[in-house]
Amino acid sequence: PATCFVAAGAVDLSGKQVVAYTRISTREQRKNDNVEWHRQALERFIREYEATPLILKGGETLIVEQGPGWESPWNREPLNRAFAAAGENQTPVVALCTSRYLRHPDYWDNRKLAPTEEQLAEFAEFKRHYGVEAVATFLIPEATTGEEISFLTKLSQQMTRRKGRG
Repeated sequence: PATCFVAAGAVDLSGKQVVAYTRISTREQRKNDNVEWHRQALERFIREYEATPLILKGGETLIVEQGPGWESPWNREPLNRAFAAAGENQTPVVALCTSRYLRHPDYWDNRKLAPTEEQLAEFAEFKRHYGVEAVATFLIPEATTGEEISFLTKLSQQMTRRKGRG
C-alpha cells in the first residue's frame, strides 16, 4: 500500500485544508453510529496535525461512502467526489487507514490479505487522474490488516466512550 498511500506524519498537513473521507461497509454500521465516531476520530487527527477540513459544497466536511472497499475506485461516487475536491483544491485526502480507501476482494474470507497489485495500480492511476498530491492515512500505510482492525476497534471504543461523557 505504501506506493499509493502516505502516513499523515510523512506529509506536512500543518496549516492545510484536507478532504476528510471515510467508508463504512454496511447499513448496520451506519445505524450503529460508526459514521459519527469515524467523524470524531478524523476531526481529532486533523486537529492534531494542525490541518482543517475542507468545507465542501453543501457545507459538509466529511465525505462518507457506504459499500465495499474492493470495488473499482472509478465506480465509487463518494470516493470520486473526495478526489475531485482534493484535486481541484490541490490538497490531500485523509482517512483513518488504507482499508477505508481500498480492500482485497476476499477480505471477509481472509482478513490477512492486502489489496492486490492490480488494485494498487488502478488506485495509483485514479489518484493521478484527479491530480491528488497526497492520499494520507493516520495509521501507517504498511500496517497489517490485523493492526488496522485493532486500530479501528480502539478508536471506536475511545470515540463512543467520549460520546457518553456529556
